[in-house]
Amino acid sequence: MRIPSSIFECAAWHYSVVAICRRCARETIFDPHALWWLFERKHWDGNLKSATHRFKCTKCGAGAFLTWSRSKEANTSLPMPSAADWKRAISRFRS
Repeated sequence: MRIPSSIFECAAWHYSVVAICRRCARETIFDPHALWWLFERKHWDGNLKSATHRFKCTKCGAGAFLTWSRSKEANTSLPMPSAADWKRAISRFRS
């Protein structure tokens, strides 16, 4: 079993990214491809540990921590990368 350490690895290996609020335990599930594309466009570090500080709970405002899941479906919507952008990223990942 592969253990992803970045948002890109979650996308490449088809793991959903899960943000869980530290205070109220609210859970938001992101499509990893769309989340990777957001981080890529903003030039943010996509490492799961360092990306944690980018997430805040919309209900209580507390920080969140990130984890991943194979079985959970995304419940948020973000813009997806184009097929060409994704293929270019996968090509860099494989080389």
